[in-house]
Amino acid sequence: MDFSIFVLETNTANRTIISMAKRKVTRKKLEEKLTKGEVKFSYEKLDGSIREVRGTTNVEMIPEEWRPTGGSLAHGGTAYFDLDIQEWRSISSVVSKVNIL
Repeated sequence: MDFSIFVLETNTANRTIISMAKRKVTRKKLEEKLTKGEVKFSYEKLDGSIREVRGTTNVEMIPEEWRPTGGSLAHGGTAYFDLDIQEWRSISSVVSKVNIL
């Protein structure tokens, strides 16, 4: 599934902006960006509410006690660590619109 989004990439070490562009990306590409560092985005949850997120899957940015130990999502969604609330969250596999802020 493709998302039409603004992509904002930051450098993990000094948190500077690497690039920003509007383009369509696949769910896989969003997941790749999450592994590189912080991604600011929003999406519409299944209940219709909008969630704004600063997320990542880059283990260097995740507190040690929250770092992944294996496993996968049963529903095939996209997992990310929410840097503001310091918890793991996921985007349902049926969500089709994600906006990078």
